[in-house]
Amino acid sequence: MKKHMVKVVAVITVAVLALLAGCGGRSGGKEPAAKAVVEAVAGEVPFVDTMDYVDTEQFYNLYRLDQEKVADQSMYTGTLASAEEITVIRMKEAGDVQAAKDAIAERLEDKRLAFENYQPGEMAKIQSAQIYTHGAYVMLVVADDTSKAQSAFDAQF
Repeated sequence: MKKHMVKVVAVITVAVLALLAGCGGRSGGKEPAAKAVVEAVAGEVPFVDTMDYVDTEQFYNLYRLDQEKVADQSMYTGTLASAEEITVIRMKEAGDVQAAKDAIAERLEDKRLAFENYQPGEMAKIQSAQIYTHGAYVMLVVADDTSKAQSAFDAQF
């Protein structure tokens, strides 16, 4: 009877471990930090201006997003004389990606209003800005040449 009980416990243990292994594991893709994505894309996209990172407080002043819904963000932008920018926002839920896209649309409109009379030469960059998504990630790229941005973004996942 004792040997039979040991076998039953062993079988149950193996079954539970198999179930746990099936339920856990990988999510099917990488979840890189937003700053790492920005750095990778910035390495591929040529910028005319001197670029620098924007702190979290300034990011939320520029992007009107619910901080409770944002998992991670990073913003790399030019001086006030340039519209150049890379912003990556990772939402906590993929269902909230539209909120990030809406915030990016507002940001682009703010840029348009700021630059149309101040630096009209920057308008082409703003008008050709690119927005890319992957799962819960949304990226904005404002630059003269965004041709390598998509592949650099996709390579992060």
